[in-house]
Amino acid sequence: MSMRTRVEEYLAMRRSLGYKLHGEGRMLLDFADRLDAAGQARLTVAAALGWACQPATASAQHRSRRMGVVRGFARHLHALDPASEIPPIDLLPARSHRPAPYLYSAEEVAALVHAAGTLSAPLHAATVQLISAERGRLAAERRTTGARGSRMTVRSSFGVDALVLVDGLDEGADGDFTVAQYIGA
Repeated sequence: MSMRTRVEEYLAMRRSLGYKLHGEGRMLLDFADRLDAAGQARLTVAAALGWACQPATASAQHRSRRMGVVRGFARHLHALDPASEIPPIDLLPARSHRPAPYLYSAEEVAALVHAAGTLSAPLHAATVQLISAERGRLAAERRTTGARGSRMTVRSSFGVDALVLVDGLDEGADGDFTVAQYIGA
């Protein structure tokens, strides 16, 4: 059986479980074609490494992603053919380049709230002040719930709920209110 046939069967099985595998599928088919062209009937770490490092100008993240795609297939194939090798997890690791989050100061939040009130269609101050709830993640460690005020549940676009204590919802003289504390999900 050709490696391409095995990859196609693997992709069909994974897709039947709900995985889309668009980019990963193309990568695996390319890998299988390379093995078939070289006449290799078994998946080896050397073959996976050689393919994952192509092209030579690829970034470390790209190489790591390619190796990860092959590694998943190799685990599946190893169950069917114990002679197939599984590339080690520490082969071609890549560090995440996630930027550090920016924490707004109290002055910056106040400036945002003020700017929101000056828009032609003013935003409710609470919407902008919820930015400060992110700052409250540090306060969440305290988990104090003795603050006076109302509770507001905020749902993000990812379906994550955050419970925020809001103080002064009765709208004072300036119509403003403040987020007292982020409680948590």
